[in-house]
Amino acid sequence: MPLVGLESARLKKLDELGLTGPAVDTQLQPIVALLARSIDVPIALVTIIGENSQWFRAKIGLELDGTPRDEAFCNHCIRQDNVFVVSDATRDPRFSHFPTVAGDTAVRFYAGAPIFVDGAAVGSVCVLDRKVRDINVAERKQLQDAAAVIADIMEAALPRPVANAPSPNTGHYLEAEFQELIRSDSDAFRFFQESSLDGVWYWDLENPESEWLSPRFKEVFGYEDHEMENSPRWWQQAIHPDDLVTAMRNFEEHRDDPRKPYIQDVRYRHRDGSTVWIRCRGLIIRDSTGKPRRMFGAHTDITALKNLERSATERASLVSAILDAADEGIMLFEGVWNGEGQVEDLVFREANPASLGITGRSRDELIGERLSKAFPGNFETGIFLHYKRALETMESVQFEIHYQYEGLDHWFMVRAAPSSKRLLVVTFVDISALKRANVELERRGAEMRFILDTIPVRVWLKDLEGKILRLNKAAADSVSLPVDEVEGVSTSELMPDSFERYLIEDRRVVETGEPIRGLLERFDAIESHKGWVRTDKYPLPEELGHGQGVIVVSVDVTSEQTALNNLEIANSSLKQFASLASHDLQAPLRQITFLADFLVEDHADEMSEEAVETLLRIQKVVGTMRTLVRDLLSFSSDPISQDRLEPVPVRELLKAVAQELEPDLSELQAELSVKLPAVKVLATNTILRQVMLNLIGNSLKFRSEAAPIVAVKGRKLGSMLEIVVEDNGIGLKPELHDTAFRLFGRAHHKAVSGNGIGLAFCRKAVTAFGGTIYIDPDYSKGCRIIMSLALV
Repeated sequence: MPLVGLESARLKKLDELGLTGPAVDTQLQPIVALLARSIDVPIALVTIIGENSQWFRAKIGLELDGTPRDEAFCNHCIRQDNVFVVSDATRDPRFSHFPTVAGDTAVRFYAGAPIFVDGAAVGSVCVLDRKVRDINVAERKQLQDAAAVIADIMEAALPRPVANAPSPNTGHYLEAEFQELIRSDSDAFRFFQESSLDGVWYWDLENPESEWLSPRFKEVFGYEDHEMENSPRWWQQAIHPDDLVTAMRNFEEHRDDPRKPYIQDVRYRHRDGSTVWIRCRGLIIRDSTGKPRRMFGAHTDITALKNLERSATERASLVSAILDAADEGIMLFEGVWNGEGQVEDLVFREANPASLGITGRSRDELIGERLSKAFPGNFETGIFLHYKRALETMESVQFEIHYQYEGLDHWFMVRAAPSSKRLLVVTFVDISALKRANVELERRGAEMRFILDTIPVRVWLKDLEGKILRLNKAAADSVSLPVDEVEGVSTSELMPDSFERYLIEDRRVVETGEPIRGLLERFDAIESHKGWVRTDKYPLPEELGHGQGVIVVSVDVTSEQTALNNLEIANSSLKQFASLASHDLQAPLRQITFLADFLVEDHADEMSEEAVETLLRIQKVVGTMRTLVRDLLSFSSDPISQDRLEPVPVRELLKAVAQELEPDLSELQAELSVKLPAVKVLATNTILRQVMLNLIGNSLKFRSEAAPIVAVKGRKLGSMLEIVVEDNGIGLKPELHDTAFRLFGRAHHKAVSGNGIGLAFCRKAVTAFGGTIYIDPDYSKGCRIIMSLALV
């Protein structure tokens, strides 16, 4: 409400109210105390704005009695219709120069509601804080309610005319008698003046059914004067039942003993069903003998005050519930200041259950105790210096500390926030588990880095633009640079010839989510030796926090690839040799055989017996030579490729092998048993047949003096079929087992014929089938060969 043109009327109202000059109104002190507690501020005031000065009628948290008007926030507040708020006075040029802002009082926040009496803004009720903050809707309402209550209190102090004649509206004899009493009895007038705010009543105790209730009395409860009878029946019915008992008991005590005052706060039911809180005071008028004759009293509507109390209580309960439920430790300290204006210690004022649990102390041990005595480690570690700075500068501080005193060993995250120059709120969280986890994480990270830097595998982390995010030492060594000089560099700078190909592969891995494995590729970094790598590429997990990209794991296979190239050259030479053996060596052997046969068959009778014997030996040696050349050709032929493999029924194949060996078995009186499941293995029929012929043939060839016994057995082992060929022959010493599988590796006595190719062929074939073959070192009754082939 602007004051232009109304200032003279406003000042006149101050004179009527007797509000000029400094004075403290004790009736208003409870209101500012409630506001300070409810809104949680250090300062609350009721101010009166005079012509040149501001006076404080009630105050909490401030020693001043007033200020010049031009240095008053409230001078601006009374020009408003609603609550006036300043969140940070230091940033507002209207107020930043005020002594209460720039000086020791250090006000930052202001909120005030104007007090209107008969339409004139006489002052304000306000709250102030030393920290920057704001005010919520509920707190604005509390200020407005308080301003209304204070206005009623001030308005009730205005002089009211007292009639000498009965009221023309009611003509009630008690009203006239009451007015005469007020006029003639100074004590009654003083009581009335101090107490009558929201209605008065006058009761005939000699005729208890008759009681006069003032129009204002009735108005407070929502009734016009003529709508409520002048009788105690209404209020005895409208009062809360519990409060009626209290009021009657107090009445009886005051009736029996005038020294006991009649005063209580009671609840009434308003016409609209709401509750009205009334502070009811009364005084019994007695005759010369002390007999009660009349009783008069006054009502004060304290509903707004009770609402403030309830709000403050609810706020306190809420704060208490929050403190009790909080996992963080919360403590409230009061600063101990020395004569030099410095904080020298703190006193415990409050501690929530979490803080007691963390520190291992009880509430009784801490509340009222000095910090220096309860926890001297706070001073030795420098924690107190943080608290001291917070209080002295009125600024919050936050820090981490490893506290190892008073039987504690914890890491804490601590925050200290001053609520005033006197009080400091400290919250702390035990972060020991997090710290230990971080230490463990760092240790594991160091271990992982050591492992990655030790293994001879190159590991790269790249984004979708080819930039290298992370890499290990082996990867950095491959480009002849330190790790820190490679991270952040684009692949295009290090491997320009392969960059585009790498980028296509990387993006395909991310787009499909499918890794690439076993990719053989050239490695041609500009600062390193050229070579070959075998690479796996995987999508980069999101939890690593690098965004989309790939993990590239590559192994240097340059030496292996070189060896493979050499092997291909050797295989090519071997094929040429096999062709030579097949065509060029077989031809002279056939001629020798032909000539030896001719001499033996056509001219044996012309030669001596010794000559014929020599020719027979030549035939035998040439036959052995032709077999050796044929087997060597078979062994050195093209390797078996996977696409030539087929399902082979092993039981049927062994039947065919047994029929083919039947002449040898009969001649040697040998026993062959076959026990195989009806399954198929992945092989080629012809080559597996030759393997089984070689193995069983060896059992017949390398026999002992007893008749040969050969057993072929099989069993399923997961996805494989294990085939065992065992005999009762002469066996092999364990140290010769590996030799037996080498090309031309003869493990038996030379007296037994053999070319040293058979078992080498078997190993080559079984390996090509994706299986294994070996001699059982634990079998001592002959020889046992075990091979495994993949089941179909």
